[in-house]
Amino acid sequence: MTRPQPVTTPLSPRYQWSANEYQGMLRAGVFDEIKLLDGDVVITGAACKPYRWTLDDYEQLVALGMLEDKRVELVQGEILVLSPMGEPHAPTITQLNESLSPYCNSRTGYRLRIQMPLALPSLTSEPERCLGVHRHPVPDPQFFSAWRYQDCQVFHPAEQVAPLVAPEIVVPVAAVFPA
Repeated sequence: MTRPQPVTTPLSPRYQWSANEYQGMLRAGVFDEIKLLDGDVVITGAACKPYRWTLDDYEQLVALGMLEDKRVELVQGEILVLSPMGEPHAPTITQLNESLSPYCNSRTGYRLRIQMPLALPSLTSEPERCLGVHRHPVPDPQFFSAWRYQDCQVFHPAEQVAPLVAPEIVVPVAAVFPA
């Protein structure tokens, strides 16, 4: 398989805050020295740039109820909008769960987390017919707040894929998708 070229792939759009939500954050004392600019919470000063949320910030917003009923996730210091769940996403997630379960259990020492948050404090992240695998995100300086992946691969049903953290777990791509 040939190694694909880097591709600029924007992640989900950042969550856009309302003026009322911003005022609520200020009243709760969540921040110092921030402003609301076109729905983005930004740091003002020499350069106007998006606020980089920490895991503590994110959990504080959750505790305050500010993210209740919102489909968002914290990725690399940004609060991003999640894509809506629907067809074919839902049955694909079910099939993925069933395909990986034999490899991720107490016997193997790996845990499978389907559609659940995973707190990664050092990365300021708490995330959610072919299979696209995007790895190694890096900032893309061409855009205000975009990332690109250094490694993008497409796997077809006849191929196999393995997670980087457990390369010995080889999963047939065809097993990931519902029939």
